Amino acid sequence: MEKSLFISSFDSLLYQVYGAARHHWGLGSHYVWHYALLSFLFLLLAMLWCRFRQRLHPRWRYFSMAAIVVCLVRSLLFDNPLVWHAYMHAVPEDTLSYLTAKHRGEEIKNRELSPRKLNYLIVGSSLTKTALNAYVDIDPNSRLLFIYGMRVMELTFCERKIESFNPSRVLLYMTNYDLANVTWDEKYDLFYSFCDLKFGLRCGREKRPFISNRLKISMRKSLAGYLFWEYRYAFIFRAYLENWLGRPVPKKDSGKTPEEFLKFKIDGQKRAIGYFSKSNVEMNLFFLNEFFRFCREHHIDVIMLEGNINPLAETPKSRELGLWAMGRLKDMADQYDHVRFVPASELKRLGPEDFKDIVHVKEESSPEYSQSVMNYLQKMPPFPDR
Repeated sequence: MEKSLFISSFDSLLYQVYGAARHHWGLGSHYVWHYALLSFLFLLLAMLWCRFRQRLHPRWRYFSMAAIVVCLVRSLLFDNPLVWHAYMHAVPEDTLSYLTAKHRGEEIKNRELSPRKLNYLIVGSSLTKTALNAYVDIDPNSRLLFIYGMRVMELTFCERKIESFNPSRVLLYMTNYDLANVTWDEKYDLFYSFCDLKFGLRCGREKRPFISNRLKISMRKSLAGYLFWEYRYAFIFRAYLENWLGRPVPKKDSGKTPEEFLKFKIDGQKRAIGYFSKSNVEMNLFFLNEFFRFCREHHIDVIMLEGNINPLAETPKSRELGLWAMGRLKDMADQYDHVRFVPASELKRLGPEDFKDIVHVKEESSPEYSQSVMNYLQKMPPFPDR
């Protein structure tokens, strides 16, 4: 009885420590122990160095001291939520560099030693974020994993991150805008790590030699970044240098009125729609099929919502391609017990008045759309036990 009370009190103390660490220092429970272990190791190394430094040859004495200092500095520069928060302000908010820094800080803050079981993990691009941002408020036991410009094929590169959330179900918002496009090289080189790309390389080598060649180049860069974080996050120091020299990187909306910037965005989205192709859809579906297998192995159910883009922006070609792509998605879902496809007709229909540009839903339209998703999921038949 006394032992049980002691364990309960100790657990309560740990949760208080974890809560304080998250709110005051931006550390998840994993990183509380991570830093405790690092502090112990640095202290032990410093004590051993002080104890035995006279026995070392001067060359090895200075080398070992430099190695300890370098490791300490690298931990402070790249394993510290406070500096990542500062790095976010060194680069423009509308860049992939900003998102990379933001994700790194959030990863340190939210990584749990034993993550609680999530009800839904919503994964996708800014299209998913704008459409389902309100869902997280409706269902507190859900989270949103948003990746700038995410294409469907990138789900395979995020498997380790998705697994770390410990979700019961993954919720995907699928539009032909994301299905008919592929990711660009900067995403490979900067956002994804060496471990993320290994799976994609294996998939690409099997049936997609052209994507495999691109991934090989990115694998080399990512391996260098995996070993040398100074190289991987060089954009931070480059931004500080440019600011110090008085030539900061301008924002995309720099010098533009809101109307001009909106036109700039819409023009870019129209160009993207012009690149729609069946070959891009096939590539995304190939990687999506591998993601389904990953989810089956890890007992994660998948729900795909047929998403929308602004009906006014659709062309006969894009509409025909979208119908074909959604048909392929439904056929793929029917092959798996743990995957469901939800047609747009089952949810709130999004019209031109619900979009702020060609593809992104207005903030005020998200609650009603998210509620329709919640209503559908509540009446949806349960997945079979596995």
